Amino acid sequence: MATRDDDHPPDGPCSGTLTFILLVFILGTFAGLASAQCSQDLPTSASLIAARVAVANGDPDVALSPGGCMRYQRSFNLLFPRVPVLTKEEVKLGGQTVVAWDHVALPTAWPGPARSFSTGRLDADQDGFDEWRARIDREVTSPAVIGSLIAPRRERSTISISEYDPAAQVLATRRTYIFPDDGTMQVTLEEGAGTLSVVSQYSASSIIEAGHTSWPDPLEIINIQLVNPVPCPSSLTTEVMSRLVDAAANGGSCLRSSAMYAEAASLAHTVASREFRVVCENMNPNRKAGIQYDAAIDPQRPIVIYIDLADWNVATPKGRESILFHEMLHTLGWDHIVGFKTPPVPDTAWREMDRVSACNSLCYNPSPTRCECAQCRGSNNCGTCATYLPCASDKLGAYCPCQGHERWFESATECRETCSSNLACHATQCVNQPANACKP
Repeated sequence: MATRDDDHPPDGPCSGTLTFILLVFILGTFAGLASAQCSQDLPTSASLIAARVAVANGDPDVALSPGGCMRYQRSFNLLFPRVPVLTKEEVKLGGQTVVAWDHVALPTAWPGPARSFSTGRLDADQDGFDEWRARIDREVTSPAVIGSLIAPRRERSTISISEYDPAAQVLATRRTYIFPDDGTMQVTLEEGAGTLSVVSQYSASSIIEAGHTSWPDPLEIINIQLVNPVPCPSSLTTEVMSRLVDAAANGGSCLRSSAMYAEAASLAHTVASREFRVVCENMNPNRKAGIQYDAAIDPQRPIVIYIDLADWNVATPKGRESILFHEMLHTLGWDHIVGFKTPPVPDTAWREMDRVSACNSLCYNPSPTRCECAQCRGSNNCGTCATYLPCASDKLGAYCPCQGHERWFESATECRETCSSNLACHATQCVNQPANACKP
Protein backbone atom coordinates (compact mmCIF):
# COMPACT_ATOMS: atom_id res chain seq x y z
CA MET A 1 0.00 0.00 0.00
CA ALA A 2 1.38 3.27 -1.03
CA THR A 3 1.98 5.84 1.66
CA ARG A 4 2.36 9.62 1.44
CA ASP A 5 5.38 11.14 3.14
CA ASP A 6 3.84 14.37 4.42
CA ASP A 7 6.79 14.98 6.71
CA HIS A 8 9.20 15.09 3.76
CA PRO A 9 7.50 16.76 0.81
CA PRO A 10 9.12 16.27 -2.58
CA ASP A 11 11.50 18.95 -3.89
CA GLY A 12 9.67 21.46 -6.05
CA PRO A 13 9.06 25.14 -6.69
CA CYS A 14 7.71 25.85 -3.24
CA SER A 15 10.60 24.14 -1.51
CA GLY A 16 13.15 26.07 -3.64
CA THR A 17 11.39 29.34 -2.90
CA LEU A 18 11.47 28.73 0.83
CA THR A 19 15.14 27.84 0.62
CA PHE A 20 15.86 31.01 -1.35
CA ILE A 21 13.93 33.16 1.12
CA LEU A 22 15.80 31.57 4.02
CA LEU A 23 19.14 32.16 2.27
CA VAL A 24 18.29 35.81 1.58
CA PHE A 25 17.25 36.23 5.22
CA ILE A 26 20.51 34.71 6.46
CA LEU A 27 22.67 36.75 4.08
CA GLY A 28 20.72 39.88 4.91
CA THR A 29 21.20 39.24 8.61
CA PHE A 30 24.95 38.79 8.17
CA ALA A 31 25.10 41.88 5.93
CA GLY A 32 23.24 43.87 8.54
CA LEU A 33 25.59 42.66 11.25
CA ALA A 34 28.61 43.48 9.06
CA SER A 35 27.20 46.93 8.32
CA ALA A 36 26.57 47.54 12.02
CA GLN A 37 30.10 46.39 12.86
CA CYS A 38 31.60 48.62 10.14
CA SER A 39 29.71 51.62 11.46
CA GLN A 40 31.68 51.20 14.68
CA ASP A 41 35.00 50.32 13.03
CA LEU A 42 36.49 53.80 12.63
CA PRO A 43 40.13 54.63 11.83
CA THR A 44 42.17 55.45 14.91
CA SER A 45 45.50 57.20 15.20
CA ALA A 46 47.15 53.84 15.87
CA SER A 47 45.52 52.13 12.88
CA LEU A 48 46.50 54.99 10.56
CA ILE A 49 50.11 54.92 11.76
CA ALA A 50 50.16 51.16 11.10
CA ALA A 51 48.65 51.81 7.67
CA ARG A 52 51.43 54.30 6.81
CA VAL A 53 54.00 51.65 7.65
CA ALA A 54 52.21 49.03 5.53
CA VAL A 55 51.91 51.41 2.57
CA ALA A 56 55.60 52.32 2.84
CA ASN A 57 56.41 48.60 2.76
CA GLY A 58 54.52 48.19 -0.50
CA ASP A 59 51.42 46.37 0.76
CA PRO A 60 48.70 46.66 -1.94
CA ASP A 61 45.82 46.01 0.49
CA VAL A 62 45.96 47.94 3.76
CA ALA A 63 43.49 48.15 6.64
CA LEU A 64 42.81 51.78 7.60
CA SER A 65 40.53 50.90 10.54
CA PRO A 66 41.34 48.45 13.35
CA GLY A 67 38.83 45.85 12.15
CA GLY A 68 39.63 46.30 8.47
CA CYS A 69 36.18 47.57 7.42
CA MET A 70 37.87 50.59 5.84
CA ARG A 71 40.62 49.49 3.46
CA TYR A 72 43.05 51.14 1.06
CA GLN A 73 43.75 49.05 -2.04
CA ARG A 74 46.03 49.86 -4.98
CA SER A 75 47.19 48.34 -8.25
CA PHE A 76 50.46 48.65 -10.17
CA ASN A 77 51.75 48.08 -13.70
CA LEU A 78 55.37 47.44 -14.59
CA LEU A 79 56.65 50.29 -16.77
CA PHE A 80 60.10 48.76 -17.08
CA PRO A 81 61.38 45.52 -15.59
CA ARG A 82 60.66 45.70 -11.87
CA VAL A 83 59.60 49.36 -11.90
CA PRO A 84 56.05 49.43 -10.51
CA VAL A 85 53.81 52.31 -11.61
CA LEU A 86 50.72 53.10 -9.54
CA THR A 87 47.60 52.87 -11.73
CA LYS A 88 44.66 52.64 -9.34
CA GLU A 89 43.77 53.55 -5.76
CA GLU A 90 40.56 52.74 -3.91
CA VAL A 91 39.25 53.21 -0.41
CA LYS A 92 36.52 50.74 0.47
CA LEU A 93 34.10 50.92 3.35
CA GLY A 94 32.45 47.60 4.13
CA GLY A 95 33.50 46.36 0.68
CA GLN A 96 31.94 49.34 -1.13
CA THR A 97 34.18 51.82 -2.95
CA VAL A 98 33.78 55.36 -1.61
CA VAL A 99 37.01 56.91 -2.95
CA ALA A 100 38.77 55.98 -6.20
CA TRP A 101 41.64 57.36 -8.27
CA ASP A 102 42.84 56.10 -11.66
CA HIS A 103 46.27 57.19 -12.94
CA VAL A 104 47.57 57.17 -16.52
CA ALA A 105 51.06 58.13 -17.66
CA LEU A 106 51.17 59.02 -21.36
CA PRO A 107 54.20 57.76 -23.33
CA THR A 108 56.62 60.50 -24.25
CA ALA A 109 60.23 61.01 -25.24
CA TRP A 110 62.60 63.69 -24.01
CA PRO A 111 62.87 66.60 -24.87
CA GLY A 112 59.08 66.60 -25.15
CA PRO A 113 57.12 67.22 -21.92
CA ALA A 114 56.07 64.22 -19.86
CA ARG A 115 52.31 64.09 -19.48
CA SER A 116 50.01 62.18 -17.17
CA PHE A 117 46.50 62.47 -15.85
CA SER A 118 44.38 61.16 -13.00
CA THR A 119 40.64 60.88 -12.48
CA GLY A 120 39.09 60.73 -9.04
CA ARG A 121 35.63 60.20 -7.62
CA LEU A 122 33.93 60.18 -4.22
CA ASP A 123 30.60 58.63 -3.22
CA ALA A 124 29.91 60.62 -0.05
CA ASP A 125 26.62 58.98 0.97
CA GLN A 126 27.39 55.43 -0.26
CA ASP A 127 24.42 55.30 -2.60
CA GLY A 128 26.44 54.20 -5.65
CA PHE A 129 26.41 57.66 -7.26
CA ASP A 130 29.67 59.66 -7.30
CA GLU A 131 28.81 63.22 -6.24
CA TRP A 132 32.42 64.45 -6.50
CA ARG A 133 34.57 63.93 -9.59
CA ALA A 134 37.96 65.31 -10.52
CA ARG A 135 40.41 65.22 -13.40
CA ILE A 136 44.05 66.25 -13.12
CA ASP A 137 46.16 66.87 -16.23
CA ARG A 138 49.90 67.28 -15.64
CA GLU A 139 52.76 68.38 -17.83
CA VAL A 140 56.30 68.04 -16.52
CA THR A 141 58.35 70.48 -18.58
CA SER A 142 61.77 69.36 -17.35
CA PRO A 143 62.99 66.21 -15.62
CA ALA A 144 64.25 65.99 -12.06
CA VAL A 145 67.50 64.28 -13.07
CA ILE A 146 69.51 64.58 -16.26
CA GLY A 147 72.39 62.12 -16.20
CA SER A 148 74.14 62.70 -12.90
CA LEU A 149 73.02 66.33 -12.58
CA ILE A 150 70.07 67.35 -10.41
CA ALA A 151 67.87 69.89 -12.17
CA PRO A 152 64.66 71.62 -11.14
CA ARG A 153 61.53 69.65 -11.92
CA ARG A 154 58.90 71.97 -13.36
CA GLU A 155 55.27 70.98 -13.55
CA ARG A 156 52.15 72.64 -14.93
CA SER A 157 48.72 71.21 -14.20
CA THR A 158 45.03 71.74 -14.77
CA ILE A 159 42.59 70.43 -12.19
CA SER A 160 38.84 70.26 -12.75
CA ILE A 161 36.51 69.42 -9.86
CA SER A 162 32.84 68.72 -10.57
CA GLU A 163 30.21 68.34 -7.86
CA TYR A 164 26.74 66.90 -8.42
CA ASP A 165 23.48 67.42 -6.57
CA PRO A 166 23.14 64.09 -4.71
CA ALA A 167 19.34 64.12 -4.84
CA ALA A 168 18.76 65.20 -8.44
CA GLN A 169 22.08 63.64 -9.58
CA VAL A 170 22.78 66.56 -11.91
CA LEU A 171 25.92 68.64 -12.23
CA ALA A 172 25.78 71.61 -9.84
CA THR A 173 29.25 73.20 -9.77
CA ARG A 174 32.58 72.95 -11.54
CA ARG A 175 35.82 74.59 -10.48
CA THR A 176 38.71 74.61 -12.92
CA TYR A 177 42.19 75.46 -11.66
CA ILE A 178 45.10 76.19 -13.98
CA PHE A 179 48.48 76.10 -12.24
CA PRO A 180 51.06 77.63 -14.63
CA ASP A 181 54.05 76.76 -12.42
CA ASP A 182 54.69 80.31 -11.22
CA GLY A 183 53.15 80.09 -7.74
CA THR A 184 49.71 81.24 -8.86
CA MET A 185 46.47 79.67 -9.99
CA GLN A 186 43.77 80.85 -12.38
CA VAL A 187 40.33 79.79 -11.22
CA THR A 188 37.02 79.52 -13.08
CA LEU A 189 33.85 78.78 -11.10
CA GLU A 190 30.72 77.53 -12.87
CA GLU A 191 27.31 76.90 -11.30
CA GLY A 192 23.90 75.73 -12.45
CA ALA A 193 21.58 72.73 -12.47
CA GLY A 194 22.78 70.40 -15.18
CA THR A 195 23.76 73.29 -17.49
CA LEU A 196 26.49 75.44 -15.98
CA SER A 197 27.44 79.07 -16.52
CA VAL A 198 30.53 80.97 -15.38
CA VAL A 199 29.90 82.96 -12.20
CA SER A 200 33.47 83.90 -11.25
CA GLN A 201 37.00 84.02 -12.62
CA TYR A 202 40.03 85.14 -10.65
CA SER A 203 43.74 84.63 -10.00
CA ALA A 204 45.18 83.78 -6.62
CA SER A 205 48.20 82.28 -4.89
CA SER A 206 48.60 78.53 -5.16
CA ILE A 207 49.16 78.48 -1.40
CA ILE A 208 45.79 78.39 0.32
CA GLU A 209 45.52 80.71 3.36
CA ALA A 210 47.71 83.55 2.04
CA GLY A 211 49.25 85.21 -0.97
CA HIS A 212 52.79 83.92 -1.13
CA THR A 213 54.42 81.35 -3.39
CA SER A 214 56.93 78.67 -2.58
CA TRP A 215 58.02 75.09 -2.99
CA PRO A 216 60.52 73.73 -0.49
CA ASP A 217 62.18 70.98 -2.46
CA PRO A 218 65.10 71.74 -4.82
CA LEU A 219 63.88 68.98 -7.13
CA GLU A 220 60.66 70.93 -7.65
CA ILE A 221 60.93 74.72 -7.74
CA ILE A 222 64.23 76.19 -6.64
CA ASN A 223 63.18 79.67 -5.55
CA ILE A 224 61.43 79.93 -2.20
CA GLN A 225 59.40 83.09 -1.72
CA LEU A 226 58.09 83.11 1.84
CA VAL A 227 57.57 85.71 4.52
CA ASN A 228 60.34 85.14 7.06
CA PRO A 229 61.19 81.51 6.25
CA VAL A 230 62.97 79.99 9.23
CA PRO A 231 64.51 76.60 10.04
CA CYS A 232 62.07 74.11 11.48
CA PRO A 233 62.77 72.73 14.97
CA SER A 234 64.20 69.23 14.72
CA SER A 235 61.14 67.63 16.29
CA LEU A 236 58.49 69.58 14.37
CA THR A 237 57.97 67.26 11.40
CA THR A 238 57.40 64.33 13.74
CA GLU A 239 54.86 66.28 15.76
CA VAL A 240 53.10 67.59 12.65
CA MET A 241 52.71 64.03 11.36
CA SER A 242 51.34 62.94 14.73
CA ARG A 243 48.78 65.77 14.73
CA LEU A 244 47.86 65.06 11.11
CA VAL A 245 47.10 61.45 11.97
CA ASP A 246 45.01 62.58 14.96
CA ALA A 247 43.16 65.07 12.75
CA ALA A 248 42.33 62.38 10.20
CA ALA A 249 41.12 60.03 12.93
CA ASN A 250 39.17 62.47 15.12
CA GLY A 251 38.08 64.91 12.44
CA GLY A 252 37.26 62.00 10.15
CA SER A 253 35.04 60.47 12.85
CA CYS A 254 33.24 63.80 13.12
CA LEU A 255 32.64 63.96 9.36
CA ARG A 256 31.47 60.36 9.28
CA SER A 257 28.95 61.05 12.06
CA SER A 258 27.48 63.63 9.66
CA ALA A 259 27.18 60.98 6.90
CA MET A 260 30.25 62.35 5.08
CA TYR A 261 31.69 58.88 4.58
CA ALA A 262 33.82 59.52 1.49
CA GLU A 263 35.32 62.71 2.89
CA ALA A 264 36.32 60.87 6.09
CA ALA A 265 37.72 57.98 4.04
CA SER A 266 39.66 60.39 1.84
CA LEU A 267 41.36 61.97 4.87
CA ALA A 268 42.33 58.52 6.13
CA HIS A 269 43.69 57.61 2.68
CA THR A 270 45.65 60.87 2.55
CA VAL A 271 47.51 60.44 5.84
CA ALA A 272 48.12 56.75 5.17
CA SER A 273 49.50 57.04 1.64
CA ARG A 274 50.84 60.54 0.99
CA GLU A 275 54.24 62.08 1.60
CA PHE A 276 54.27 65.26 3.70
CA ARG A 277 56.82 68.06 3.76
CA VAL A 278 56.88 70.82 6.36
CA VAL A 279 58.05 74.39 5.79
CA CYS A 280 58.37 76.85 8.68
CA GLU A 281 57.88 80.59 8.76
CA ASN A 282 57.53 83.14 11.50
CA MET A 283 55.03 85.93 12.20
CA ASN A 284 53.04 85.62 8.98
CA PRO A 285 50.04 87.87 9.67
CA ASN A 286 47.77 86.05 7.23
CA ARG A 287 47.88 82.45 8.38
CA LYS A 288 48.50 80.02 11.19
CA ALA A 289 49.31 77.41 8.56
CA GLY A 290 49.00 76.95 4.82
CA ILE A 291 49.03 74.27 2.15
CA GLN A 292 50.22 74.08 -1.46
CA TYR A 293 46.84 73.67 -3.13
CA ASP A 294 47.75 71.96 -6.40
CA ALA A 295 49.87 69.40 -4.55
CA ALA A 296 47.20 68.96 -1.88
CA ILE A 297 44.55 67.90 -4.41
CA ASP A 298 46.87 65.76 -6.51
CA PRO A 299 47.25 62.27 -4.96
CA GLN A 300 50.53 61.72 -6.82
CA ARG A 301 52.38 64.69 -5.34
CA PRO A 302 53.83 65.32 -1.87
CA ILE A 303 51.72 67.57 0.36
CA VAL A 304 53.50 70.73 1.49
CA ILE A 305 52.36 72.17 4.84
CA TYR A 306 53.43 75.65 5.98
CA ILE A 307 53.60 76.25 9.73
CA ASP A 308 53.79 79.69 11.33
CA LEU A 309 55.86 78.98 14.42
CA ALA A 310 54.57 82.07 16.26
CA ASP A 311 51.05 80.61 16.29
CA TRP A 312 52.10 76.97 16.53
CA ASN A 313 54.24 77.48 19.63
CA VAL A 314 51.37 78.96 21.66
CA ALA A 315 48.67 76.55 20.45
CA THR A 316 47.48 73.66 22.59
CA PRO A 317 47.87 70.10 21.23
CA LYS A 318 44.16 70.11 20.32
CA GLY A 319 44.56 73.54 18.75
CA ARG A 320 47.42 72.24 16.59
CA GLU A 321 45.27 69.29 15.56
CA SER A 322 42.48 71.71 14.59
CA ILE A 323 44.89 73.82 12.52
CA LEU A 324 46.03 70.77 10.57
CA PHE A 325 42.49 69.40 10.16
CA HIS A 326 41.65 72.72 8.49
CA GLU A 327 44.53 72.26 6.06
CA MET A 328 43.63 68.62 5.43
CA LEU A 329 40.16 69.65 4.32
CA HIS A 330 41.81 71.40 1.35
CA THR A 331 42.95 67.98 0.09
CA LEU A 332 39.26 67.38 -0.68
CA GLY A 333 39.48 70.12 -3.31
CA TRP A 334 37.76 72.68 -1.09
CA ASP A 335 38.98 76.21 -1.71
CA HIS A 336 38.21 79.32 0.31
CA ILE A 337 35.81 81.99 -0.90
CA VAL A 338 37.68 84.66 -2.84
CA GLY A 339 38.75 87.63 -0.75
CA PHE A 340 38.62 85.89 2.63
CA LYS A 341 41.97 87.17 3.84
CA THR A 342 40.74 88.79 7.06
CA PRO A 343 37.78 87.38 8.99
CA PRO A 344 34.86 89.80 8.83
CA VAL A 345 32.72 90.75 11.80
CA PRO A 346 31.08 88.70 13.17
CA ASP A 347 33.56 85.87 12.77
CA THR A 348 30.79 83.26 12.92
CA ALA A 349 29.14 84.70 9.80
CA TRP A 350 32.39 84.16 7.90
CA ARG A 351 32.57 80.53 8.98
CA GLU A 352 28.97 79.97 7.96
CA MET A 353 29.83 81.00 4.40
CA ASP A 354 33.00 78.99 3.96
CA ARG A 355 32.85 75.16 3.88
CA VAL A 356 36.35 74.50 5.17
CA SER A 357 35.89 76.89 8.09
CA ALA A 358 32.40 75.52 8.76
CA CYS A 359 33.64 71.92 8.99
CA ASN A 360 36.59 73.00 11.11
CA SER A 361 34.16 74.66 13.52
CA LEU A 362 31.70 71.75 13.47
CA CYS A 363 34.41 69.29 14.46
CA TYR A 364 36.62 71.35 16.78
CA ASN A 365 34.55 74.26 18.08
CA PRO A 366 32.67 73.32 21.29
CA SER A 367 29.74 75.51 20.23
CA PRO A 368 29.17 75.36 16.45
CA THR A 369 26.06 76.86 14.89
CA ARG A 370 23.40 75.10 12.84
CA CYS A 371 24.43 77.11 9.77
CA GLU A 372 28.03 75.94 10.14
CA CYS A 373 26.70 72.39 10.36
CA ALA A 374 24.58 72.73 7.20
CA GLN A 375 27.36 74.48 5.27
CA CYS A 376 29.84 71.74 6.21
CA ARG A 377 27.47 68.95 5.19
CA GLY A 378 26.35 70.72 2.00
CA SER A 379 22.88 69.77 3.16
CA ASN A 380 19.63 70.71 1.44
CA ASN A 381 17.71 70.47 4.71
CA CYS A 382 18.54 71.56 8.23
CA GLY A 383 17.61 68.22 9.80
CA THR A 384 19.74 67.32 12.80
CA CYS A 385 21.75 70.52 12.33
CA ALA A 386 18.84 72.26 14.10
CA THR A 387 20.17 70.89 17.41
CA TYR A 388 23.16 73.26 17.26
CA LEU A 389 23.30 76.94 18.27
CA PRO A 390 21.37 79.54 16.24
CA CYS A 391 23.01 80.97 13.12
CA ALA A 392 24.90 84.25 13.36
CA SER A 393 22.03 85.82 11.40
CA ASP A 394 18.73 84.55 10.04
CA LYS A 395 19.34 86.51 6.82
CA LEU A 396 21.37 85.67 3.75
CA GLY A 397 23.88 88.47 3.50
CA ALA A 398 27.10 89.19 1.64
CA TYR A 399 30.76 89.80 2.33
CA CYS A 400 32.79 92.80 1.19
CA PRO A 401 36.36 91.66 0.42
CA CYS A 402 37.76 95.18 -0.08
CA GLN A 403 41.19 95.25 1.53
CA GLY A 404 41.08 97.15 4.78
CA HIS A 405 37.28 97.26 4.72
CA GLU A 406 36.46 93.56 4.97
CA ARG A 407 33.03 93.14 6.46
CA TRP A 408 29.96 90.92 6.39
CA PHE A 409 26.54 92.55 5.81
CA GLU A 410 23.13 91.06 6.58
CA SER A 411 21.82 92.64 3.37
CA ALA A 412 23.39 91.97 -0.02
CA THR A 413 22.06 95.33 -1.21
CA GLU A 414 23.71 97.15 1.70
CA CYS A 415 26.94 95.33 0.96
CA ARG A 416 26.91 96.42 -2.69
CA GLU A 417 26.23 100.04 -1.75
CA THR A 418 28.72 100.26 1.11
CA CYS A 419 31.50 98.14 -0.35
CA SER A 420 31.66 100.17 -3.56
CA SER A 421 31.33 103.58 -1.88
CA ASN A 422 35.00 103.69 -0.92
CA LEU A 423 37.02 105.08 -3.83
CA ALA A 424 39.72 102.43 -3.45
CA CYS A 425 37.09 99.69 -3.62
CA HIS A 426 34.87 100.95 -6.44
CA ALA A 427 35.54 97.82 -8.50
CA THR A 428 35.15 95.38 -5.62
CA GLN A 429 32.25 92.95 -5.86
CA CYS A 430 30.50 91.56 -2.81
CA VAL A 431 30.50 87.83 -2.24
CA ASN A 432 26.91 86.73 -1.67
CA GLN A 433 26.31 84.15 1.01
CA PRO A 434 25.17 80.86 -0.54
CA ALA A 435 21.80 79.45 0.38
CA ASN A 436 21.82 77.70 3.76
CA ALA A 437 19.24 75.08 4.71
CA CYS A 438 19.14 76.34 8.30
CA LYS A 439 18.08 79.85 7.31
CA PRO A 440 14.49 80.81 6.38
